[in-house]
Amino acid sequence: GVVQDRQLRVAPRRRMSGDHYSGYVSASAWDMTGACSQVEVLKQAGDAATTVFSIGIDSNNWYRFRAVGSKLFLENSNRGKRSYTVVHYDGTQQRFWRFRHDRSNDSVVFETSVDGTTNTWVNRRIVVRKLPLTAMRVELGAGTSKSVNISIPAQFDNFALEPYVTYPSPT
Repeated sequence: GVVQDRQLRVAPRRRMSGDHYSGYVSASAWDMTGACSQVEVLKQAGDAATTVFSIGIDSNNWYRFRAVGSKLFLENSNRGKRSYTVVHYDGTQQRFWRFRHDRSNDSVVFETSVDGTTNTWVNRRIVVRKLPLTAMRVELGAGTSKSVNISIPAQFDNFALEPYVTYPSPT
């Protein structure tokens, strides 16, 4: 990965067989209780590669956005048991990806937004929280399970971990 113009670019490794991913995992754990984590995906990885944004505890316990071509997978894994929903991916309309912990029903909400502002988030999937949220790590990455000759990087920007604030409705 490379940071350029304050944006993170992560490219799959070229001419490698099997699963191979590049990216970053946070060194410190973060408490997501009542909070949210978001990133702007400026460009998804090319050449049939996967662009990934996930939060989790380890390789068997996580929540993940995964874009491949025109598909956006909204996935979770609890003790290695995975489930997911697939929606059509539009890199312009779904430019921002966010995980949000909803305290009211103790769930993790997968949301996308065109511009990351308060009123533009669209709920894409809700899962009942089964993982402890007190020590989550964040991952941004790109990769593929086949050999690629051209390595077009995913581009990320505006990454944030923050408390989730409920704004009053305008009256």
